[in-house]
Amino acid sequence: MSNYSKKQEIYATYLLNKFGINDYQFIDSFLHVYSILYGYYQKYPSGTYYNSSESITQLLVEKDIRTTRNLIKLKENNKKHINATDLSKYVFCSASYCISNTFIIDYPTGEKQRQIGENLHSKLNLIKKIENYQRDKQIEEETSSNDYLKNIFNSKLIYAGHSDNFEKQVFYNEVTNIASEPDYIFLDSNNTYFIVEEKYHYHKDPKKQTFNEMWMEWNGYGYGVDEDDYDERVNELEEKSNIFFNNHIIQVLTYIKNIKKYNIQYGYLVYWYYDFNSSEPYIHKRKIKKIALSEYYEKFYSKTLANFKSLKQNKSEEFDIEKINPNKCANCVVNKYCGHKNKKFNDLSLPYNTEYLQFFPVEFPKELKK
Repeated sequence: MSNYSKKQEIYATYLLNKFGINDYQFIDSFLHVYSILYGYYQKYPSGTYYNSSESITQLLVEKDIRTTRNLIKLKENNKKHINATDLSKYVFCSASYCISNTFIIDYPTGEKQRQIGENLHSKLNLIKKIENYQRDKQIEEETSSNDYLKNIFNSKLIYAGHSDNFEKQVFYNEVTNIASEPDYIFLDSNNTYFIVEEKYHYHKDPKKQTFNEMWMEWNGYGYGVDEDDYDERVNELEEKSNIFFNNHIIQVLTYIKNIKKYNIQYGYLVYWYYDFNSSEPYIHKRKIKKIALSEYYEKFYSKTLANFKSLKQNKSEEFDIEKINPNKCANCVVNKYCGHKNKKFNDLSLPYNTEYLQFFPVEFPKELKK
């Protein structure tokens, strides 16, 4: 929690305690993510410092939501079919799915990052890269070293959900009652159809200086990027980029299983890692996973769909508190409406019960009474 002042840290911990969160390792990680989401560097007469005050403001927003929890606006949900993104949300977190399908989310978390992701689809998406293919030497070199990317770039584009050149389509399967909206459908050189789903993740480019490195340079203590820190940052990104999330994998599997207009045989899950030059985003790393139906993936898909349908039918399910992760919770778009992140509830209801948003008795910190 180094990005917070001592009083901010005490007050933020107090608020999270009121929400029922008493795991201080969880609190430390949760507040660290909030400082990244909402903090910024600010110049003061005494120097440039990191300002995390908006993180506290967001915790107070959650406090207000809980105080008036019976006034949270409810969503009208008359949808008759299952959407691939429903299964993705459910796999991400069943509590998050129930919340997003119960409440109108007036105060989402990470809205700035979501809007950036949507803008990146138009600025940096695969269509743009295909259009620039062979005109851009760097792209050509990257492609030649990756068989998956090479296959994508050399295949025929059949459909693109984020392009003005294609009419937006929902591929509805009448047998399974599942609707799919993939990013792309391609036809490869073997006349085999495949889909591509791309996701954007913000991660600071390891080649760029950190604030501490810039501070050292400004004050004459050093220049450039510290080699040891650079290697550590590269390794951290490499380790992170090797993880493909199950909620994204289930999305690809759902497309493969349910799009019948084209005989989809496999799919690619593409992760683009981006940073900014001034205000312009750019890609500094990409990772691709090929997904085809196998015994493991068939079981994963079937089990997920069965559990999802059971929740929809029974309006409740058991909730596994051991799966709660502070980084995931802090980044969740509906986390201000979630009472499950305190690990006190082993059950989950659909619609989401506002009683999960209760307060817990906590004494106001003595340090803040002075």
